[in-house]
Amino acid sequence: MTTQQREPSEFRYWENLDKPWARRLRAVGRRLLGFDPAPPEEVVRKFASMYYDADPLAEAFVEEVYVKRGMDAGRAMLDQALRGGVESVPDAPASLIELFADIERDPDWVDPELVEIGARLRRRWEYGAHVGATRLFTPPWTYKHNELPSSGLWALHPLARAPFIFTAETLRRRFPSLESVADRVARRSRERWFAHHMDGREAKYRPAQNFTR
Repeated sequence: MTTQQREPSEFRYWENLDKPWARRLRAVGRRLLGFDPAPPEEVVRKFASMYYDADPLAEAFVEEVYVKRGMDAGRAMLDQALRGGVESVPDAPASLIELFADIERDPDWVDPELVEIGARLRRRWEYGAHVGATRLFTPPWTYKHNELPSSGLWALHPLARAPFIFTAETLRRRFPSLESVADRVARRSRERWFAHHMDGREAKYRPAQNFTR
């Protein structure tokens, strides 16, 4: 099957392309940007074909266990494999073994040093700052439609912290030894936040019970 043939019925780019609103949008884009914002046809067809992208290993496990044995059996196997490893699952099917072998194997493109850099950067952000940034950069109608929590004064938090962040990041880059100090501070801050909101409770993962293919 060619890429051109792999276009799902719900991919409606072609039928919308010549509609008045789409033509106006492209005309505005040409005037403002100096080029047609509509992507080349080969790019569009690539996006259409990506609708069929899937996870063959996960699909194999779903077919072998979820479909044939039931959702409860499949969920129980996954939970046990996550808790004690796939070797702790009695008579683990081949599809589960292959799935976890793939999960535990890092792709060739993974750079552990870059992962750690990203983790340290992520830890330096506080939870309130996320709320403020979300409110600051999210259109009001989207914020209201999704019933996101009230940000209050946190909406000003990213702006208020900008000078501090600029100074701290400049010092961190100038003096690499400060990197570990910043990371320790961020870790303690996250631990305090977590302990405060959990109030001594243990975090537990509760998967969705309704499963559809």
